[in-house]
Amino acid sequence: MPSPDALISWFDLTVDTLPETPLTSDETANPSFLTLLDEPPVGITQLKMRYRTIPLNRCGPKGWTYFPVDTDGTRLARVSYQSPQPNAYITAMVKLIDYEDGPETDTWSVSKYAIVTIDNLNAHGRVDLRDPNNPNTRRKVCIYH
Repeated sequence: MPSPDALISWFDLTVDTLPETPLTSDETANPSFLTLLDEPPVGITQLKMRYRTIPLNRCGPKGWTYFPVDTDGTRLARVSYQSPQPNAYITAMVKLIDYEDGPETDTWSVSKYAIVTIDNLNAHGRVDLRDPNNPNTRRKVCIYH
């Protein structure tokens, strides 16, 4: 795994290069995040959004994955969201800043922007098995490199 400093540098560079994705209903200028969720683009799409405006519920009871802490306490976290569309996996990378070490609780603030990733290349929903009556069920597939 890369060092915490390298991860935070990657996050800062990516946030600086991506345009902010609006949540407006004015589709003439840019498609909004909500429109992208109705018909997600094929592939892996990264968007820059304000963290507090992401209109999705987190997955599971927690939905957070934490990355190692930097020397000043800053770290990245990945948040998993429930997708409104099947077979689309939505996560956000956020930077946790302003670290405070309390007696029983570690505290961070969430940075203003998140990098939202919509991935619909991987099927995260139902798994379909091949029909057992298909004559090709036992056909061997070879891939040469």
